[in-house]
Amino acid sequence: MKRILFIAALLMIATFACNGASAVSLTPAMQNQFIEVQDFLQAHRRPNTLVSVVGYLVLATGEKDGAIRLSLVDSVDHVLSPRDALTYAKGGATVIISKAFVLHHKNWELNAKGLMKFVMYVRTAKGIRKLHDSPAQVRVTGDTIKIKGLIKPLKKLEYSDENGNWRNF
Repeated sequence: MKRILFIAALLMIATFACNGASAVSLTPAMQNQFIEVQDFLQAHRRPNTLVSVVGYLVLATGEKDGAIRLSLVDSVDHVLSPRDALTYAKGGATVIISKAFVLHHKNWELNAKGLMKFVMYVRTAKGIRKLHDSPAQVRVTGDTIKIKGLIKPLKKLEYSDENGNWRNF
């Protein structure tokens, strides 16, 4: 029986080699690396799948429980007003940063030294306020959950600097 399984495994490897497939291209981590927001929204990934999505943070909201909700979109070229920001945020991906994570990483707070560096608009109790005309492009990495378009919790945030290099935040 062991010999049959061994031969079957060899045949499978030979089939992959003949078709030009490699073991590296089959790993889940490589399939989910750095996709755009629309591709992420259209993909049907199982919950608890690690994904990295590239886009722009159009809106940030501090939640009552201390978490931060970020809205990630592919482009902010046509966002000219708070109403546009709300509309685009509804059509984009949502990223949740838990209160525990914010407490542990002080630079991820929703303030001028923290996340506000990368967000176009921020929603507060007083309304929606514009922060930047053109925010930096970001890559967010986190897990998918059952709700479509939601990344929770955020595990890593990177931004593109003025030279186009990716930096950890």
